Amino acid sequence: MKLSTAYIALISYAAVAFAAPPAEPAPADILAAKTAALAELDAHSPLEELAPSSVTGTINASALKYLLCPRTTGCTAMGQYSRGTVVTIQCRTNVNTSSVEGWPWWDKLANGYWAADYYIDWTGGTPPIC
Repeated sequence: MKLSTAYIALISYAAVAFAAPPAEPAPADILAAKTAALAELDAHSPLEELAPSSVTGTINASALKYLLCPRTTGCTAMGQYSRGTVVTIQCRTNVNTSSVEGWPWWDKLANGYWAADYYIDWTGGTPPIC
């Protein structure tokens, strides 16, 4: 059976004319409102209120190394601070640590590394326990 050119054109037109319209993107103002609402939620996160604040400390040794873990053996030193440097302490621990001058506490610093608490004078409160 031969189909006429007009019949084929009519079928093509019908397929296009009755096809579902493409999905419209969300208007920019709706996306802006959602973004603002998410930012508002993040700004007032209850988890943020529960998180302990960081404490500052001042290095009291001539050169204090900061390490990958809170031990003097088996940990790589990543750098060192000089006396008087102010650091931010996230938390402190005495679990699985090496004692320095009989003191087992180590401070986790804002840079993610550890330093012996014995050589840090706290200047902004008491660091929380990790």
